[in-house]
Amino acid sequence: MNILAPAFIDWSFVPEEEFPGETGMVRSRTALLNGLRVRQVTYLAGYRAEGWCGQGHFIYCLEGNPSIAFEDGSELTLEPTQTLLLPDDPGNRHRVAAKEDCRLLIVDSRPEEGSD
Repeated sequence: MNILAPAFIDWSFVPEEEFPGETGMVRSRTALLNGLRVRQVTYLAGYRAEGWCGQGHFIYCLEGNPSIAFEDGSELTLEPTQTLLLPDDPGNRHRVAAKEDCRLLIVDSRPEEGSD
């Protein structure tokens, strides 16, 4: 990640979007800054991602205890104030699930047009 200039995000002005998962829903606010995608994401209770993601992320857990499952069968659970760094690597394909509402701050590279 190469942050070129200071950036300020007032999340109250960023529109919230809602997307379905395999089960449940996710609410997301997205800001695009200096080639990065910065998201404030709320996974609602019962959410499970529809597919596997191989993109790298910086994930900071704000609230709740989301479960991150890896395609190799391993799994971890984040707690508030914990950070997970995932590199861009097909070997790190993962997906999230939430038994309770969970709020995360996620930073990653801006996806290519039409890829997300």
